[in-house]
Amino acid sequence: MQLRSLILYSKSGKVRELEFRLGELNIITGSSRTGKSIVLDIVDFCLGRDDAPVSVGPITRTVEWVAVLLQLPDTRAFVARRL
Repeated sequence: MQLRSLILYSKSGKVRELEFRLGELNIITGSSRTGKSIVLDIVDFCLGRDDAPVSVGPITRTVEWVAVLLQLPDTRAFVARRL
């Protein structure tokens, strides 16, 4: 199983997608406190984690749904959860 993309759906209807390259090392860089660490928490949440991965802040004020698109050996799986 590989992560194809992580998708954020805002309360205003905008969609933000972070795409990953399959079969390669993907490195996320950026300034401090810009959301890099939350990527793994969102993936865990979409894969069944009980609690929402974020505390009250910019993400909870603007994002309503989070999703991941996964590449499986013979198919893709799309999983979305409401924050």
